[in-house]
Amino acid sequence: MSGITLKEVVDTTVPTPATDKNTLFFDAADGEPKYKDDTGTVTPLKGDPGEGVPPGGTAGQVLSKVDGTDYNTEWVDASGSATAPVVAESGTSLAASSSNSGNYTRFTNAAAKTYTFDDAEAFIVGAEYHGRNAGAGDLTITEAGAMTINPPAGGTLIIPQGGTFTVKIVASDEADLFGVTVSV
Repeated sequence: MSGITLKEVVDTTVPTPATDKNTLFFDAADGEPKYKDDTGTVTPLKGDPGEGVPPGGTAGQVLSKVDGTDYNTEWVDASGSATAPVVAESGTSLAASSSNSGNYTRFTNAAAKTYTFDDAEAFIVGAEYHGRNAGAGDLTITEAGAMTINPPAGGTLIIPQGGTFTVKIVASDEADLFGVTVSV
């Protein structure tokens, strides 16, 4: 780092450096890092908040993109934890969505049930949908639109009573099913 001198001083006492040189220092008055250039101009190294970084947020929140627009961000509660919420589904049909991604869904209805995955939903690659068929009737994992769900080897998309499963999104229109299924 030739040509740089680091000092902790009040900015008015920092000598103006030689031509094409800068002096880097910590201003003793405010503790902020600054530099003085060869014209005598003092500039803080700490800049203003950048475009798209909104003020605010609270402890535990993270900055998240709202959409694909540059700098369109907002503070949101951090997601992801070591536990998956347990959700009871008493109906006979459920559509997979981003709001139930990561949940452990217990399908409790005694009739036949469906859990539908439609590629029209903006699935996040890597998302997982966990569950158990706790009711008497079979649970069928169904495909809608151009969605393809790959059953396990020798298995189907039907989860028997007591069967547990995970649907793992591997592409925007494809998922892998693993767990307990009815044999082919």
